[in-house]
Amino acid sequence: MKVFIIYLLVFSVSAVAGTTGRIAGVVYDTKGSPVIGATVIIAGTEFGTMTDNNGEYLIHNLNPGSYTLQARMVGKAEQTVEGIQVSADLTTRIDFELGNTATGSTIITVTDQRGLIVFDETSSVNIISSDDIDAMPVTSIRDLIAMSSGGVSSGSDFHMRGGRSGEVIYMVDGIVMNDPATNLFTMDIPLSAVSEISITSGGFSAEYGGAQSGIVNIITRDATDRFMMSLNGGGGAFSENGDASLNTMEHSVWENQIYHGDAVRGEGAIGGPTFLPGESGFFVSGSYNRSGFNHADSRGYWDNSTIETLSGTAKLSWKPTPMTRIVANFYISDGEKGWRDWLWSRTVEHYVNDGDTLYYSRENDRALPVRQQNRFSPGIAVTHSFNERSFIELKLNLYHTSETHGITDSTGSIIGEEFSIDEWLEYEAPDRFEDRDHFFRSGHIDWIRHESESDVITVRTDYTSQLNAYHQLKTGYEGRFFSSEGWDIYSPPNYTVTYSSWEGAPRFSGIYAQDRIEYTAGLIANIGARIDIIDPNDENSDVKYKFSPRLGISHPVSDRDMVRASYGHYYQVPGLSMMYYESQSSSSSSGEPLSGNPNLDPEETVAYELGLKHIFDPFTLIEMVAYNKTITGLVSTTLQESTDEFWQYVNSDGTGTAWGVEFGLIRRSSRYFSFAANYSYSMAKGRESTPTENYSYGWGSQYPVPRDDVYLDWDQRHTANASAGLMVERGDTFFGQRWLEGFGFRINSSFGSGIPYDNASHDTHPFFRNQKRYPWRMNTDLRVEKRFWSGDLTFNIYMDVYNLFNRTNLDHIYNVAWYDADQDGDGEPDHIAGGPAGNPNAYSPQRHFFFGADIRW
Repeated sequence: MKVFIIYLLVFSVSAVAGTTGRIAGVVYDTKGSPVIGATVIIAGTEFGTMTDNNGEYLIHNLNPGSYTLQARMVGKAEQTVEGIQVSADLTTRIDFELGNTATGSTIITVTDQRGLIVFDETSSVNIISSDDIDAMPVTSIRDLIAMSSGGVSSGSDFHMRGGRSGEVIYMVDGIVMNDPATNLFTMDIPLSAVSEISITSGGFSAEYGGAQSGIVNIITRDATDRFMMSLNGGGGAFSENGDASLNTMEHSVWENQIYHGDAVRGEGAIGGPTFLPGESGFFVSGSYNRSGFNHADSRGYWDNSTIETLSGTAKLSWKPTPMTRIVANFYISDGEKGWRDWLWSRTVEHYVNDGDTLYYSRENDRALPVRQQNRFSPGIAVTHSFNERSFIELKLNLYHTSETHGITDSTGSIIGEEFSIDEWLEYEAPDRFEDRDHFFRSGHIDWIRHESESDVITVRTDYTSQLNAYHQLKTGYEGRFFSSEGWDIYSPPNYTVTYSSWEGAPRFSGIYAQDRIEYTAGLIANIGARIDIIDPNDENSDVKYKFSPRLGISHPVSDRDMVRASYGHYYQVPGLSMMYYESQSSSSSSGEPLSGNPNLDPEETVAYELGLKHIFDPFTLIEMVAYNKTITGLVSTTLQESTDEFWQYVNSDGTGTAWGVEFGLIRRSSRYFSFAANYSYSMAKGRESTPTENYSYGWGSQYPVPRDDVYLDWDQRHTANASAGLMVERGDTFFGQRWLEGFGFRINSSFGSGIPYDNASHDTHPFFRNQKRYPWRMNTDLRVEKRFWSGDLTFNIYMDVYNLFNRTNLDHIYNVAWYDADQDGDGEPDHIAGGPAGNPNAYSPQRHFFFGADIRW
């Protein structure tokens, strides 16, 4: 009997806000006629359906993972397909051909079809599975998304296709978890809890609001009705500072290979059935990280470098009936970190040698800044299927985030816990002279106090219906209700103290509708629109309505090629701290304060995208994407001239532009080897890189700032990433060597051309912005591992090597004039990036190692 199986991954409108996928296809007989009434089920589950009059079937609401699918019909042979991968926001298509023999069965194994030709995909999506995460030398979600096509890491910020860092929204199980005050993602999720991460960089469908440049959708592991457990732990040196010898003078206190030592990491996860009636299960994970407690650098001292974080997830799933599923989630992230970069910014003594007597006493150990962060989020989701082709999901979620920055006194207590505003305005922050290990330093922290707290309640409902063979309709509503407040104390040396605060409770809501249309010629159209309503909840501000059309089209050119295009309008509300920010100073002559603006309009991006894909064989794919973006309404600052001059956040009248071309090559694992690479050529220009750029330049006596467009701070012309690996699976050999069973390695490498920087300090005339470039940078990380098996138990030992080739990359120029100066008289700039104080944070980490082991069953 001839078996004809076609498996394709095809894009579909997301089920349940981007947290589930589906399997669809057609059951044929040997003559190519549809089989009506055939049973198609997911093995070991209650998921299943029957084919309609066209032989078509659809199984929706499937969590990301691997499945086995079975097709049966009375009088015909049974067929089973194993290893079917389901991803969020995608449909896996499996077609069956059932023979006429009433006995016997056929089993077919699908080998990792993710990422191959996607004939009706209308957006740019990169999916990272839990298996990918397990094999990579990474420690966080940020490490994973940094290698995605179109992404640029600039300092601690991540940018997608030319947009500002806050233009990427981060979703955890379909709920947005950006900090509402800043629009940044600060929640830690244990890697052991991640089922998959999908990164969408263009062509967002209408169900997604609030994203201008990208969507990172983190899907946590589903609750399971089978017992499982995993433990992972290790230790080593996590470097966070670079090669200081390149930018310091002889006998300097900052020596080579300063690293962040004493790193310890542990993770655990457990899951299994519950006592609830019906189908139910739970999953719980936790992660603990700490480092820097040994104060280690090359000299043996590195004070206030401690990092200690704890994060976890919990999920309970219950199906009281075959048509209804209830999922309860809880996420938590808590941590305390030292803040050390300021220690190097104003060093007075440059020539302290080994063995010198330090002449300040231990009592001067004070003004150490610390940061405390807490985030948690409980939520519940109820999904009900009306029939095999229609379902609805309701979600309710609370996201809480709070953060405190402070400085300590000699006892380690936070200064000013009970201060009033007037007491803060009269306070003079102390300088620090010597650390607790008698290592001589001097410094001053400007932001001596910060407190912020935000709560976001999200209510969401989505309804999906496959109306017929040609139309899938999806519509929904999302409401987000905010309460955000915070305050800062800014006290630079020789300046007056500034007190700033914000408090707001806006309300955002949106409705959308979209139709995925399948034409008989193979053309797919994904047409949708959404209306967003922004209520600042301020008596002097207007309620705003924004209409966002979205269109995506894909068309198969042949059985190996497809072309797609998309167009859309995307809006995002600025961070709440910019809307409600107010400040006052201890002196009326200290300068102009900065004021928020609740009446800010949402920022808008209009984007176009064209993509081509070609498949060489069942494992190899190449693709090319070209995009163009126009950004308007970006938040800026301007000086308001009135009786009392002040600065205020406003929507800029300038226009930002970003365009680029991306190339990708994927070679999925074929027994041993796998490879993936991407390259981007891009440009990003605009008037200001940050909302406060004008304000900062104004304080440096450079106002008004030139109104011409310049290359933005993250404009990186060339970026490239590559990941290659080998794994000898269980029961396999490598070149006939049985002892290599379980051996594997994965090497990740990234390259980026230089990003721009200003040619001089901001108070220099004439002043030219971003006319010079950092040098190019490159980094390579390696993981080597060996797995052992015994029944259902897997034991793994591994070694991660970060910065494998020990390359020194320039991360930050601390003093541009010092960097460009010719101090040795050879006629060329010396390029000393650390400034007069020799700040070692100017350079990237040196090569360092981390050793670990994990066990799973």
